[in-house]
Amino acid sequence: MAAERVVATDGVRLAVEAHGDGPPILFSCGYCTTRENFRPQVAPLVAAGFRVLLWDYRGHGESDAPEQAHAYSMAQVLDDLSCVLDWGAGVGGAAVLAGFSFGGLASLHFALRQPGRVRALMLLDTGPGFKNPEAQARWRAQTEKTAAILEQRGFDGFLASRGADTAVGRHREAPAAIAAAAAIARQRVHGVAQFGRQVSGLAPSCIDELAQIEAPSLVLVGAEDTAFLRAAEVLAARLPHARHVVIPDAGHVTTLEQPEAVTQALLDFLLPPAPPSKKEVVVKKGVGLDSSTFR
Repeated sequence: MAAERVVATDGVRLAVEAHGDGPPILFSCGYCTTRENFRPQVAPLVAAGFRVLLWDYRGHGESDAPEQAHAYSMAQVLDDLSCVLDWGAGVGGAAVLAGFSFGGLASLHFALRQPGRVRALMLLDTGPGFKNPEAQARWRAQTEKTAAILEQRGFDGFLASRGADTAVGRHREAPAAIAAAAAIARQRVHGVAQFGRQVSGLAPSCIDELAQIEAPSLVLVGAEDTAFLRAAEVLAARLPHARHVVIPDAGHVTTLEQPEAVTQALLDFLLPPAPPSKKEVVVKKGVGLDSSTFR
């Protein structure tokens, strides 16, 4: 689908899409990826009565990619997210925020910054950032390495590397993964590299603030996403109203590796269960939404 454009507060044009009518869900992608990574979830969520909003960060996908380093910061990304939310949910409106990898961390920071605009969180293969200085330094070195690979070898080289497993998943022959890889390959190297160095690599931790987030939260992770299994446990333990779901036979990019299982987990969280009969006793582990969430 051809993207529309939302103009950020500094004039950068952000690529956006909207599908369906109903309570809005805003999906935010991972570093190096695009909104195409959520394509398998769009139609089922629309069919279930939701309005699905997709966007590309500045420097990513079909959004503008400024040359200047100062155009990229975490504060600016959160401001961009607010602009996209104004466009898709109405000025000052609220939505369910869904974020994959870096997108989950950005969604957490937004929920702390503007809690009234967050009806719920769906956190996919993500974590609260690194509080330990050594761990933060290792993460920053990894993002620098990714930026350097992009500058030296381009996106074709990146997609041919092992690192692509964290962007398009391990089943690269699947149609959704092929489409996601094609969208990644069309990006501009300088924009993604700047984003990595100025935003993703420097992203602050919010682990000590998680208890302040009152929004119902789904914490979802692939059973084989070894880099984020512990981070998901931390999120589920520290968020006051969290449901923790582990997707079998999935690595980091659960939306592409196990799209049906992920979509079902999202729907199970979003849609209230039917009331039990008098003879039934329903016991559920974790926290989901109730029908009042979207009133």
